[in-house]
Amino acid sequence: MTDRRALIDMGAAYQVLRAVAGAALALVGLALTLRGEIPDAPFVIIPGAVITTHAIGRIRRPAPPIGSLLIDVSLSGGSILLTGQPDVAFVAALGFFVAASILLLPSRQALAVIGYSWAWFPPIALWAPLAPAGPVGGTPDALTWVGAAVGLSVLAALLFFAVKSVSAGRAKQSSAVEVERQAVRLKDQFVSMVSHELRTPLTSIAGFVETLQADWPNLSQDEVDEFLRIVQSETQHLSALVEDVLVIPRIEAGALSLKPESFELRPVVAHVLSVLTQDAESIGELQIPGGVSVFADPTRLQQVLRNITENAIKYGGDQFLIEGRLAGTHYEIIVSDNGPGVAEADRERIFEHFEQLAGDVPTSTGIGLGLPIARRLARAMGGDLWFEERFPTGSRFCFSVPIDGPGQAPTAQPTEEAA
Repeated sequence: MTDRRALIDMGAAYQVLRAVAGAALALVGLALTLRGEIPDAPFVIIPGAVITTHAIGRIRRPAPPIGSLLIDVSLSGGSILLTGQPDVAFVAALGFFVAASILLLPSRQALAVIGYSWAWFPPIALWAPLAPAGPVGGTPDALTWVGAAVGLSVLAALLFFAVKSVSAGRAKQSSAVEVERQAVRLKDQFVSMVSHELRTPLTSIAGFVETLQADWPNLSQDEVDEFLRIVQSETQHLSALVEDVLVIPRIEAGALSLKPESFELRPVVAHVLSVLTQDAESIGELQIPGGVSVFADPTRLQQVLRNITENAIKYGGDQFLIEGRLAGTHYEIIVSDNGPGVAEADRERIFEHFEQLAGDVPTSTGIGLGLPIARRLARAMGGDLWFEERFPTGSRFCFSVPIDGPGQAPTAQPTEEAA
C-alpha cells in the first residue's frame, strides 16, 4: 500500500488485533489449565501475555510493525515447536505472518519477515516426529484448533481492515482526481472569461484611440470629449477588472496587505457612485449621512462597494439606493435595488467564484468574481457581506466595516473564505 496514512491506520489496527489475539490465547490457556486439561500451559499463556503487553505498548507509542511481527513469529514458532503439534497451528500462523507482512511492510522488510517465518519450518517439521506427544506432555487438539482459529480470525480481521483502507484510499484518490479536474475546468473557465473581459475594453480603447489619432482635426469638440470619456470609462473598467483578478492570489496566500485608517464614509461612497453612474441607465441615490467615520482600508472598501453597486446597476432594475445604519461597533452599508431579486436557492451560490445566475444578461460584463471577492475583502477588514431580500421586490446587499476607533482595526489577513 502506498498511502502512508493507510499504512499508519493498518499498523494501529494490527496492534489492536495483536492485543486481542494474545489475550484470547492467554485466557484460553488459563481456562484449560484450571480444568487440568493442559500440562504445557506456559507455552500458551506466556506468549499470549507477552504479545498483549507488547501490543498495548505499541498502541500507546506507535512504531513500525516489523519488530512486532518478528516477536510474534518467534513466540509462535517457539510455542509450536515445544508443544509438538505443528500441523494446523503452524499453517495458520504462517499464513497470517505472510499476509500481515505483505499488508504492513515495505517489500524488503516483508520478504525478510516471510523468510524468517519459513526458517522455523525445518526445525518444527524435524522435531514433530521425534516428539509426537510434545516435549512436555502434549497439547490437546482443542487448544491447537483454538490457536489456529485465533490466528485465522486475526488474519480475516486484518484483511477486512486492508480492504476498508484500500476502499477509503480509492475514494480519496477519486475525490482528489475530481478536485483536480474541477480545478482544471475552473482554470480554463477563468482564462476564457478573463480573456473575453480584458479583450472587450481593450478593443474599445484601441478603436477610439485610433479614431482620435486619424480624425482628430475633423472631429468636433463634443465628439472628442465623448470619445475621451469612453476611453476613460473603459480604462477604469479594465483597471478594476485587473485589480479583482490580482487580489485573488493575495487572499488565497494570506498575503493581502491592508492599510486601515480613519476616514469619513460619505465622500468615498459618493465618489464610487459618481464614477459608476456616468454611463448607467439606473438612477442611484445616496442616503448615508455626513460625519460617519469608519476605520478600514479606503481602497479595499471602494472595491467592495464598486463590486456590489455594479451588480445593482447590471441586474437590479432601474433604481438603486445606497444607505447606512449603525450596528454596534460596525457600520453597515446597504445597496438595495428594485430588480427581480435572487432566488433563495442561489443566495449563497452567488458568493462562489465564477458563479452567475441563469437569468443574468449574457452580454453583461463580469466574470463572477465580484461578490466572492467583495465578501472576502469585507471579512479581511473585520466586517462581513451578506444578502437580504427586499420587500416587495429586489435585493439588498449589505456589508459592514468597523466604526472609527483603533480598537476596531482590521487584521492584515483574510478571515474565513466565502461559503
